[in-house]
Amino acid sequence: MIYFCADDYGLCEEASRHIQECVDCGALNKVSVFPNFKQPNLKKLIDNPEVRLSLHLNLVEGKCMTPADEIPMIADENGNFKHTFTGLLKLNLLHGKKFEDQVYKEIRAQVLFWKSVLPETRRFCVDSHQHTAMIPGVFKALMRVLDDENIDLEHMRIPIEPILPYIKTPSLYFTYRPVNLIKQWLLNFLWLINKKNAKKHKVHTSHFFGILFSGKMDEKRVRKVLPGYEELAKKDGLDIEVLFHPGYLAEEKEEVKSIVFQEFYLSKNRITEYDSVMKLTERRRPKMPFIEQEKVDEKTRAKLEAIIKKSYASYWKKKRLFDIFFATLILLFFLPLMIIIALVIVIDDPSAGPFYKQIRCGRHGKEFYMYKFRTMRANADKMLDDLIKQNEMDGPVFKIKEDPRITRVGKFLRKVSLDELMQFFNVLKGDMTLVGPRPPLPREVQYYTDYQKLRLLVTPGITCTWQIHENRNDVPFEEWVEMDIEYIQTRTYLN
Repeated sequence: MIYFCADDYGLCEEASRHIQECVDCGALNKVSVFPNFKQPNLKKLIDNPEVRLSLHLNLVEGKCMTPADEIPMIADENGNFKHTFTGLLKLNLLHGKKFEDQVYKEIRAQVLFWKSVLPETRRFCVDSHQHTAMIPGVFKALMRVLDDENIDLEHMRIPIEPILPYIKTPSLYFTYRPVNLIKQWLLNFLWLINKKNAKKHKVHTSHFFGILFSGKMDEKRVRKVLPGYEELAKKDGLDIEVLFHPGYLAEEKEEVKSIVFQEFYLSKNRITEYDSVMKLTERRRPKMPFIEQEKVDEKTRAKLEAIIKKSYASYWKKKRLFDIFFATLILLFFLPLMIIIALVIVIDDPSAGPFYKQIRCGRHGKEFYMYKFRTMRANADKMLDDLIKQNEMDGPVFKIKEDPRITRVGKFLRKVSLDELMQFFNVLKGDMTLVGPRPPLPREVQYYTDYQKLRLLVTPGITCTWQIHENRNDVPFEEWVEMDIEYIQTRTYLN
């Protein structure tokens, strides 16, 4: 099993939201949660059986969970942690047992918190921020806490990378940052000290992947090394844990000013890791079941055969040329207006940028990023769970007339459809066409019947028959599907 993991969930709302986006798309199947920051709603993660959850022990950042006067070696009088990994290691060397006892108190508080929020059906997993659990005093304290609290530990991250996959990729030899090589050497040395204790406590772990590429887990390099890990996993039966940090912050905000390592969270490398885990796991995600012609009913089979007959190669070539020509003209003509729209959106709601991208399903269910001008508040996706009961559409589609997430400018842009202008870039990329069924969300497609999946047999469009309907939000979903299928059967390369 390969676990694509994200650390730092719970750092702040924005970072957690980006991690949740990766989870919702199936890009992540393991998430490590900070116990000592303001906690987001964990219900969505806990209710997802595909995702392994782990306690992200934290001794270096934010507030302690033990009274500060009981752990003065590691926290200041205000309860803030005051040492990095290096500082904690130095305390361990100088103060030994005294350091271990104070760390024990803080780890116990974090473990008991995690135990209180984790359902009994969930197994206990643990890892640590900045890999501080590898410091011998911290490792001993953690083992003591697990013993004293009778924790049945399913998995613990041991951040030691096997060397063989890297030896087999000589093209990457000169791409490793020196600081990561030193970090890897130090963690290996500390593991030699902790190994006996881990064996005594029967700690179960995985092949870890994420130190030598730390700070830049880009897709191409990971894709080169990962097969070597898979070969090892087949031989010894261990899982693989690939660590990403997709919880990026787009800009400095008030809620993160007190965070010690905020430069790391604001780094563009985190955006790279967000994009990388999305791309890297796309081929590995379970494919959405598409239409099996032999198993469908007569009505679906008849429509399917008619659509397939119309899908000849010359049609697609002509339509593609028409799309590129027309989309280019539209973008050149409307470019000044698009710049004005972007500025107005930011002025109206400066909490986020003017653009928004969302994963949609295209032809044959293939996922892609659809671009739009942002018409909703920055935390709109997070609010969806609270609004789902107010859905005014039947079927798997969600729409409400007075959606509280829509901004003032967004309401106008939607009314005149100017929010869709960005999708002409999708047309140039080939993800969309000018006219075609609107691209659905993955969570909608998973509830489609085989008949409804017929609308995914062609490239989705910026506009369609349903979208130009006078009262489109009052149209039942089944009628919407019939409109799309009728269009598919009668379409030409000009429309």
